[in-house]
Amino acid sequence: MNKGTVYAILAFVTWGFFPLYFHFVIHLDPFVVTAHRVTWAFLILFIPLGFKKETWVLAKNNWKKFSVPAVMIGLNWFIFVYAVHSKQVTQASLGYFLGPLISVLLGVVLFKEKISRLTLVSLLFIVVAIFKDLLTIGEIPILAVSLGFTFAYYGALKKTSLLSTFDGLFMETLFILPIALFILVAIPASLTWTDIVLLIFGGFLTLLPLYFFSKASQLIKLSQLAFIQYFAPSLHFCFAIFFFKEPLNQSKIISFSLVWFACLIYVYDSVRKSQSNS
Repeated sequence: MNKGTVYAILAFVTWGFFPLYFHFVIHLDPFVVTAHRVTWAFLILFIPLGFKKETWVLAKNNWKKFSVPAVMIGLNWFIFVYAVHSKQVTQASLGYFLGPLISVLLGVVLFKEKISRLTLVSLLFIVVAIFKDLLTIGEIPILAVSLGFTFAYYGALKKTSLLSTFDGLFMETLFILPIALFILVAIPASLTWTDIVLLIFGGFLTLLPLYFFSKASQLIKLSQLAFIQYFAPSLHFCFAIFFFKEPLNQSKIISFSLVWFACLIYVYDSVRKSQSNS
């Protein structure tokens, strides 16, 4: 196993354990937890980046470019915390299974990228899964779709960014920091020392898998990442069923089966195209 694969596994396994971490702060308001995550991620990044003059020049001249990605990542973080808080981790899992396929769709819409027939088939399975929920339970899985869309759109916006992972995240957390500070003032929370330590740790936990992912993306093929990225939602699903004891009815099993099949087609197509290009 090469170093890039190890970094990729570490990144997505770390993300996979996020529901367990947020379970330890489930007694706190999701807005408060998200605001602390933004604040501490910013403060940790401030140490290596905040004292550089070019950082602030870049922020002043390009703040409009960071605004939409900042809102997307902020919403994504809140939706995930809310999913754990409201015991809907299966929906969060479904959202991150959908994410890569929504990215493909955004690539077609935003960048006029061409997709293969197999990838188109995988997208059709996603559409079937969503409409199946609409017909059987009378609603679209809003939380899952929102989580998948915000992360996919964030990734699409980052595709055109010339900044490094951490420079970009520093700018994004800086942009939404006033909102985070307003929330912390507007929603007072009685925090124990354990809560404070956990919330600070959340800042480090936000950055750790991003570091692993940035390393992995430099060392291994995208086709390998296409497979390994599903470690995270797979772990989310396992935590939801076996740790949080969320119900898994027949309707959910059918929805997940359709999405899993779509993901298998997508991974197979990614590997096939990678082998044909090499």
